[in-house]
Amino acid sequence: REAVVVGATGELTMTDCLAHDNGKDGFVADYVIDGVYQNCKAWNNDRHGFNIVTSTRQFTLQNCLAYDNGGTGCAVQRGSEDIPWCEDVRIDGCEFRGNALEGIVIRLARKITITDTNIQNNAREGIKLYGADWCLISGNAITNNSALADAKYAEVVLRAYDDTGGASGNYYPSLYNIIQRNSVIDDGDIRAKYGVREYD
Repeated sequence: REAVVVGATGELTMTDCLAHDNGKDGFVADYVIDGVYQNCKAWNNDRHGFNIVTSTRQFTLQNCLAYDNGGTGCAVQRGSEDIPWCEDVRIDGCEFRGNALEGIVIRLARKITITDTNIQNNAREGIKLYGADWCLISGNAITNNSALADAKYAEVVLRAYDDTGGASGNYYPSLYNIIQRNSVIDDGDIRAKYGVREYD
């Protein structure tokens, strides 16, 4: 049985904001319903540029930039508790580059749409679906990720999330996802091992 999350924020709009050099995340959408973060920039934060978490839904991240962060450019995730997943999140027209982990990670979330976004030169995967369902990845430029090491990570990876020892006790494969009309290119000295990889 999922825990009940209280204290949602509704109809939050954040526009033309900057967040840098913070000890954790640049921007957090923590149980935001029907929100929009637009034209925001996050850089040099110790963890994620944007962290969309705690049952956030009907949320749009549009024309935002995250670079040189210590974690991912953008994380969409359940969090550590057994609560309803983030869902119906749209990432459109954004750019995520030079981050120390993934460009985008979708972890225990569903119905996430990533379109018209530039994802490049991140240390690990460009996009990682990690126990994610019903996601659409369409029309993006995914370039020269796996910057941490040659032939180590994929540009796009889909894999299961093993939470059997965690909050839910369940095992979550990534199911019913669509990847279409993306440009996936490695033309630098350090190259990804795979363009798109699905396993587990």
